[in-house]
Amino acid sequence: MSDLTSFLASPLPDGFPIPPTFDPSADDTPMAEIQPIITAPPLYNPGRVRMRVFGFALTDAFLYDYCLTNKIGPLDTRNDISNARVEAVTTIRNKSGLRYASAIKTVYTGKLQNNHKGVPVPEYALCLVVANNKTEKMRQGPSEEVIRRAKSMVGDLTPMWYRMPG
Repeated sequence: MSDLTSFLASPLPDGFPIPPTFDPSADDTPMAEIQPIITAPPLYNPGRVRMRVFGFALTDAFLYDYCLTNKIGPLDTRNDISNARVEAVTTIRNKSGLRYASAIKTVYTGKLQNNHKGVPVPEYALCLVVANNKTEKMRQGPSEEVIRRAKSMVGDLTPMWYRMPG
């Protein structure tokens, strides 16, 4: 069975919701701007208020544990790991009742990690999105039942407002 290090190193397949032109090693966003927040942000206003999403950050470590716990795998090769990660995210999204494509976004976690050159860069995670700050209705999010189902799928993770890269 594979270990967490190789799981973290495996790429996601093409078409998965990670910005294709975004280079994390070139990210110079101040850490204060990417910290997750608990209170709802102001409504999105291009150039003034950044877009944020409210949801559960599914880190690589969380997805690895989820695959092991729910017997999603095998996790023997990079391809197996990549497929298992996609299956885990899809399962979580579908069982939570968030079936639209925008239910998964890449977000800053608010933490730093070292890139391949050893330089600290912001850490990213996939986020199971339940609301955003684009409009007042979207900021309120779905029904409490959908949020409860999402929470049941991700266990101890706490939903927060996250900023997306870019």
